Amino acid sequence: MTKTATVESNDPTGRKVSLVMRGKVRSLIAVTPSTSVYFKGRPDEVSANVIELAATAQPFRIVKMESNLDGKIRYGLQTLEAGRRYRLETANLLRVGTYGGFIKLTTDLPQKGEIVVRVNGAIEGELQVTPLSVFIGKLQASEPERTGRIQVISTRGRPFEIKKLTYDHRLVRVVQEPLSDRAGFSLALIPILENVRPGTRQSTPLIVENDLAPDEVHEVEVQVVNFPVTP
Repeated sequence: MTKTATVESNDPTGRKVSLVMRGKVRSLIAVTPSTSVYFKGRPDEVSANVIELAATAQPFRIVKMESNLDGKIRYGLQTLEAGRRYRLETANLLRVGTYGGFIKLTTDLPQKGEIVVRVNGAIEGELQVTPLSVFIGKLQASEPERTGRIQVISTRGRPFEIKKLTYDHRLVRVVQEPLSDRAGFSLALIPILENVRPGTRQSTPLIVENDLAPDEVHEVEVQVVNFPVTP
């Protein structure tokens, strides 16, 4: 790091003097390659992540580990050299979905009491459903009634069938059509506004089940809005 200070005085030969201070700062614990982990892809293609922690000055021990992602990731610590080097290995457990959280490592160093590793995941299943949130209906008094559309696509290009769609039939009508350019379907969402009181909105989850991966259940949040028409 480099810092500069300017000193002003009444010295006629040098009214301004610049002082430059340079120094090298080392962390007490070096974390490589970084304190961030990101899992992206299909679960069978996502590799485990390895982070190494090394003492740069004085020895240290990791006395505690905790995470808010239990059930979504697996993590463990290996001692490479007691007091000097450790290896943290993290693996994805989720079959489909997204998550974000942390692994917190507590050390016995007063100057560096904890190390937080951020962990994020975006795991694709056999199907990709987009978007995961849709607004339909009368969103503005001056706008026409809005419909929505959802795409359900095979991430591997495999043919499949939608076995079941679960939603509130009082609020929305769903029309299913096959896609012409890929293995998948388009779902048109048509609001039923007579069942939504003017000036309010109601929501219904749209749950998609398929025959390609029966254990995958995809859920879309559908908001049906009915703002009153301006007289």
